[in-house]
Amino acid sequence: MTTIITTLKTPAMVSLMGPFTAKPPYSVAIVYAAEMMTFMGLFVAMMNIYFAVHATRADEDSGVLELIRAHSVGRSSALTAAILELVIINVIAGVLEALGLQASGMTGMNAGGNWLFGIGLAMFGLMFGAFSLLFAQVADSSRGATILSYSWLGLLYVIRMGTDVKNPDYTWWTIYGWIEKLDIYGKNNWGPVGLMVLMTVIIGALTTLVGATRDVGAGLLPDRAGRKHASVFLAGPLSLIARLERTSTIIWLVGLFILGATYGSIFGTAGDLLKSNPMMQN
Repeated sequence: MTTIITTLKTPAMVSLMGPFTAKPPYSVAIVYAAEMMTFMGLFVAMMNIYFAVHATRADEDSGVLELIRAHSVGRSSALTAAILELVIINVIAGVLEALGLQASGMTGMNAGGNWLFGIGLAMFGLMFGAFSLLFAQVADSSRGATILSYSWLGLLYVIRMGTDVKNPDYTWWTIYGWIEKLDIYGKNNWGPVGLMVLMTVIIGALTTLVGATRDVGAGLLPDRAGRKHASVFLAGPLSLIARLERTSTIIWLVGLFILGATYGSIFGTAGDLLKSNPMMQN
């Protein structure tokens, strides 16, 4: 336990998972929340990005939305259905997370912390789902909406990394940092959940307003003019795919580099963890 906490307090781990602010006596539940909350928020946000784009912009690209709107349905019905889908998915995920923690029997856990963990993750995911729904109105394709959503998520994550290392008080302004301010199994702070709800409502209202005035298949961002003559490198299917996925590939490579450098900087303390843990030695 001591070695794990020492590792969590290193600058690399602080940038990756947020500052470890718990006070002794420490417990398994406190360490679990400190290690997992920021990362699980990242995965929940990615899940919501997928469902949000798939339920909106992808249906427009495939022509499904145009067929649906040819019937007697409201102009905002598709967007409302996407919002409802995200709400249901996140509520189910949050409840299952809370019940799973309740059933785990971890030392140091409590019911308030378990439900804050589940509800906090659900609202965090729903907030980024709202951002993705807005980007789906801004972009002119599902690929563009996905790139904008992941770029926004990555930007906020990297900003949070910097503020956590330099001054954790500034993390309140990063939006992403709200999830680590919950202080689960410590003070069980519900304030950040309120901020997530407020942000989700604001972005959701803005998305609904934009979606009600936008034409099907169009985006707020202007289309770029194409070249008169295509590059010779686009002659084959593999080179065409590489060109289409160029931006996504660059984003993932940068993200992998940052995570790789962060993990590589804590390999020394990983050895100390193995030496001090009898179970690991066995």
